[in-house]
Amino acid sequence: MAARRAHNPQVGFESRDRYQDASMHEGELMNKPKSKPALVAAERPTIGRSVIVRSPFFHMPTAGILIGTYGAETTDVVVQAFPVGRDPLQIPAIPYFESEPDASERSAVWPA
Repeated sequence: MAARRAHNPQVGFESRDRYQDASMHEGELMNKPKSKPALVAAERPTIGRSVIVRSPFFHMPTAGILIGTYGAETTDVVVQAFPVGRDPLQIPAIPYFESEPDASERSAVWPA
């Protein structure tokens, strides 16, 4: 029977640390994706708020309820839309604006 090696939690730390240092160094050199410009002022949307939703899924803007937010680094929100003549639809990531954006924005949410 082969002898079992004793478990030593210290073994391998140097190689793991070198790997972590290398990955951090690579992360510094890699180009980070550019985030969207802040389209919203300091006010953060609140969950449960009534909104108007414009999306390629609908012919016309429709009513919705804001059901989730992602954090301070993005303006995207989660909405439950209620298009006329269709079942309700959840849209997981759609940009939030303080007022109705111009028509060039295909997907947008703003307060009702």
